[in-house]
Amino acid sequence: MDAQVFYKLVAQGIRRHRKHALLTQAELADRLAISRVSVNQIERGVQRPGLFLMASIALELDVPLEDLVPRLSESRVRTVLPDSDADPEIKKDLHALLAAAGGAARRVAR
Repeated sequence: MDAQVFYKLVAQGIRRHRKHALLTQAELADRLAISRVSVNQIERGVQRPGLFLMASIALELDVPLEDLVPRLSESRVRTVLPDSDADPEIKKDLHALLAAAGGAARRVAR
């Protein structure tokens, strides 16, 4: 998995957990002492949050930090795909990643 896909998965997880917590981007931004624009960019995978900010986000969303960090396995990627509110670009990237991983797995199995 490359960094771009990784951070898009991070973004999707943050967005999903924020919505589950019934917070707006502005409310989460206020709690984190960052701008709403930064939260928006994080949730779109444009801005890559550092470890301290990730830990702060997890704390504010009341989830373990590891729930915001995707595992580097195909099974974890598959659990992210079904989200109905997922960005179509993220879904497209994930499908391409899974297709490539499947092809690589078939080549190894031969």
